[in-house]
Amino acid sequence: MAVSPARSTGAANRGDAVHMSAFDPSLLQRPVCLFPLPNCVLLPGAALPLHVFEPRYRRMVGDLLALPDGRRLIAISLLLDSDAKSALTNEAAIEPVVGVGEVAQCMALPDGTYNILMVGRARARIVRDDRTGVYRRAELRFLPSRPRDMLSTVHDAIDDVRTLLGDFRHFEIADREMIAHLLELSPDPTTLIDVGAFHLLGADESGVKQRILAEERLEVRAEILAIHLRQRLHQWRARQFQSSSDWPPVGPMN
Repeated sequence: MAVSPARSTGAANRGDAVHMSAFDPSLLQRPVCLFPLPNCVLLPGAALPLHVFEPRYRRMVGDLLALPDGRRLIAISLLLDSDAKSALTNEAAIEPVVGVGEVAQCMALPDGTYNILMVGRARARIVRDDRTGVYRRAELRFLPSRPRDMLSTVHDAIDDVRTLLGDFRHFEIADREMIAHLLELSPDPTTLIDVGAFHLLGADESGVKQRILAEERLEVRAEILAIHLRQRLHQWRARQFQSSSDWPPVGPMN
């Protein structure tokens, strides 16, 4: 593997939306470093801490540090091939829609590895993938969210997610703090869905995160997230019922 996801703490774990200026699509006119990862999807607004130790990606981070702030971009792509040997090459199969992140923080460690904090900035589709270098680079096409205006269907979908997050806050003990922070921040609807999906869906649901990343329509992203939040609430309630129920009763029933 190229990296090991660092254990999320602080802002990255609480679901705090990182408030940054709107993304400038012209930044994608130049090739962007491509970073394929297993079970990892970066959504706009989300914070992803990583420990980078593979030599080619240590080289990538070093190259990025030579660039000015705002241009230290990495396209995080989901690996399609679970074969470990393939993942170690520039030929590994990846999803064509990527999350473009900015290196917001970087710590060089004594052993030559790095701890970096990626902040999701945009969605993009790979147009051309250059595999000839030490690490891959890609020409990308910016994917805007649609529709730009908040139609009634979008409002309904967002309200549905907000209601479910409110329910989650009462039932999911492990996620309560993060959900409370997300609701208190009251981010814009796009950030609410993307950051909520990134932090609430697990690593085993990377396929769902990828669907949300690739979907340009905000209301559809909200509907996908709502479906999976309902499933988790149903499972949690079922577990609670099973653990607290006295059924089947002990002794004769009549």
